[in-house]
This record gives sequence, C-alpha cells and structure tokens, in this order.
Amino acid sequence: MADKKNQVTTQQKVLIGIIVFVGLIMFYSKVYSPMQGKINEAKEELSKKQDKLSEMRRTAQQLDKLEKDLEILGQQLKITEKKLPTNNELPQLIKTITDTAKKYGIDIANMKVQSPKSDKFYTSHTYSFSISADYHTLGSFLTEIVG
Repeated sequence: MADKKNQVTTQQKVLIGIIVFVGLIMFYSKVYSPMQGKINEAKEELSKKQDKLSEMRRTAQQLDKLEKDLEILGQQLKITEKKLPTNNELPQLIKTITDTAKKYGIDIANMKVQSPKSDKFYTSHTYSFSISADYHTLGSFLTEIVG
C-alpha cells in the first residue's frame, strides 16, 4: 500500500508540474508577451520624445542669439526704410542732384530719363547723364548724393 501512495503522489507531482507548466505558458502568452510589446512601444516613443526634447533644447540655446540677430536686423530695416522714399519723389530727387552738382561746380549735361521698371517690391527709375568734374570733386558729389 505504501507503493500506491508513493505512486499517486508521483502522479500528482507530475500533474501539478504539467499544470504549472501550462499555467506559465498561458501567463507568458496572455500577460507577459503583450506587456513586453507595449513596453517596447513605450520605449520607442520615449526615445523619439527624448530626441525631440534634445532638438528643442538645442534650438532654445540658439534662441538668445536668434533674438539678438532679429533685433539687429530690425534696426537695419528701420535705417533702410528711412532711406527709401515712401512716395514718388522724382522731381525732388532731380532737384537735389542738380543743386548738389551746382554746389560742387559740376556740369550735368544730356540728362535722359528712361522708362520705369516695376519689380515685386519696388519700381526702378533709371537716369543717364554726363558729368564733367575732377576725380575728388566727383567722389564728394556722389558721397553726398548717396549718403
């Protein structure tokens, strides 16, 4: 009879082992495996977000420099806008050129006005004329006209 108790106990151990083994397989396939997939997806998403964060930090470090550049460009824009005419000031421009030429004793001859050419942001007016002057006088004249 002792053998039968041992035999049943061995069978029970084998049965329990099989049940535990099947339980582990079911746990792995139903719980652990899907969770591992979700963990891998979360790791990939975390990696992407860390890359994006690194890029944003690099951009943020450049923000001060970009703001300074923007301020400098804004100042340059204001200076340039002050130099540009806001309306068609051609008669005044011609008068300024001729008055400045007289101031420096320069003779302007054969002034010809060509037709204006329109561009996207401005209209270009071209003039051709002849000037008689020495080199330094001409330089002073052009400096005053352009400056």
